[in-house]
Amino acid sequence: MKMRSLYDGVGDRKYTSFAERLAFFEAASTLTNPAHRLFCMVLLNTGCRISEALALKRSHVDRGGRSLVFLTLKQRREIHYRPVPVPDALIESLLALPVTDDSYLFNFGRTTGWKIIKACMRSAGIEGIKATPKGLRHGYAIGCVSIGLIQSKIQELLGHKRSETTSIYTTHITDDIRQQFDKIWITKGI
Repeated sequence: MKMRSLYDGVGDRKYTSFAERLAFFEAASTLTNPAHRLFCMVLLNTGCRISEALALKRSHVDRGGRSLVFLTLKQRREIHYRPVPVPDALIESLLALPVTDDSYLFNFGRTTGWKIIKACMRSAGIEGIKATPKGLRHGYAIGCVSIGLIQSKIQELLGHKRSETTSIYTTHITDDIRQQFDKIWITKGI
């Protein structure tokens, strides 16, 4: 099995940091098209795959469960839905989108979705391999590690079938680990 990493072949980070995610949020907040803005917010706040966001229907917005329910698209042989908690404001905004019956929330395709994310990344000043929908997904997973979620819960939220796929996020150096290193570093005179 190929070992995955949070860094590419030249050592560039594949995930968006918290500060970059915040800058992405600010850039997305300025989008005048509500569907484009909310598409960005869904990817930012759920770590879903771009295709999973595009497959969301009105019935997948679970107000009572305070979550979005994603069809996990990587598990093609079986139908698997997973709830992911989201802010109440996102739920209310998604329910306010003008869609008919139980149609899809976002009426554009993958290419348009990709362009929307890339434009927001540029506006936010985020460049390189992390300036992608996958960079947001990785950043969300790192955020889950940073707040202390256990690996099995992160695996469930991301829709990973195998725990090995999720384990790359446990290699991230969190703030509490950095604080531990503060006790052993010698910095006097640097």
